[in-house]
Amino acid sequence: MRPEDAGPGEDGLVRATFASLRRPAFRRYFVGHVLSLLGFWIRVIVQGWLVYELTGRRDTLGYVTAAGLLPLLVLSPFGGVLADRVDRRKLLMALPWVAITANVVLGILVLTEQVLIGHVFAAAILIGAARAVEIPVRNAFVSNLAGRTDLRNAIALNSAGFNVARVVGPALGAPLLWLLGVGPCFIIAAAMNLIMVIALAGIRLESTNADRMHAGPIKELLEGFRYVHGHRRTRTLMLLLAITLVFTWTYQTQMPAYAKDHLGMNESGYSLLMAAPGLGALIGALWVAGQVRARRSNRYVVFGLVWAGAIAVFLLGLSSNVYAAVPLLVGAGFCQVGFMATSNGLVQESVPDELRGRVMGIWAFVFGSFFPLGSLVMGTVAQRWSISWAWCVGAMLTVALSLVVLGRLPRRPLGGTPADPAQVGRAVIGDPAG
Repeated sequence: MRPEDAGPGEDGLVRATFASLRRPAFRRYFVGHVLSLLGFWIRVIVQGWLVYELTGRRDTLGYVTAAGLLPLLVLSPFGGVLADRVDRRKLLMALPWVAITANVVLGILVLTEQVLIGHVFAAAILIGAARAVEIPVRNAFVSNLAGRTDLRNAIALNSAGFNVARVVGPALGAPLLWLLGVGPCFIIAAAMNLIMVIALAGIRLESTNADRMHAGPIKELLEGFRYVHGHRRTRTLMLLLAITLVFTWTYQTQMPAYAKDHLGMNESGYSLLMAAPGLGALIGALWVAGQVRARRSNRYVVFGLVWAGAIAVFLLGLSSNVYAAVPLLVGAGFCQVGFMATSNGLVQESVPDELRGRVMGIWAFVFGSFFPLGSLVMGTVAQRWSISWAWCVGAMLTVALSLVVLGRLPRRPLGGTPADPAQVGRAVIGDPAG
């Protein structure tokens, strides 16, 4: 038996979980990304509280979330085209300035007591537009830092970093909100966006996509869609992503109302509820990072995470006790990020390098299309009936629709052993029927 075939010891598991951090460029990017994301999560916490204070409406929480994500619907596919055409590092250094400006302006408006709900919508849309371009570029850029060998590990660690910030950000955001107020928190969030720019400035890589010949942007965009349509693994995972985004993962947009109205909690309680799924998500991302080389069926992992997450949200809808809600939120966060990181890694392992940005743009497009739809639908249902009713029905629909998807798959495991990505890409581009 070869050593790598034996069960991993503690040291081997740690090395496998953090393998991509051995690369200096990825390590610098990772640290900068995590620190800048603290500002993002502080902003999320403060924005939700500000919206509910200004309006007192649960559906408006969903509308503001949808407004920030709707730019993904229009811009993310073209962001993917840009990711395959320009220097990704330089583009990632430019995009944070949109969020910096929007957060500073919003903070000043709050401090001068001139803020209106329209200002919050405008800031959400501007920041969402920048993120629509940034998400596919960042996903593609990780491959430049980690290489194909450590790619899925780097994707999982990227998710882990996001969720470190997701845990720590709310834990910082609530005390800052209590001590400083809403306005200064927006200024702090703007300042923390600079950290990613500084980190990227210190990374030295050859210019990405410098030697590639480019067709027209529309033609390149269509090549990405043809690849997704013709590749069963990618098509199935994006369909599951759409289902869960509409009916399960939108529960988070209703957390301010759930905290205040359902559980009778204040800012610190709201922070605890927001941190709980972040803790679960962090554990889920590290679990995926350590399981990259494990020999198990991708199909059972992916569908199992979808079903377990739906069950957690269903039980959360029935719960009116914080001691039950917190562990259920931890479980929901684990399943959500476990599914997202596993699916993203499976897609990126298959996609040819010359199509990576465009496929990640379509991934962001699916997110930008279906999460706002779910926020609007579930927010409206929660306002008309109740949060519990919306979450329970959404969870049941998730399980039912995912079973339909599973029933249409062939018996072989989802994905199996990936074919050579370049051959797959050429075959699909040449034959749109797949």
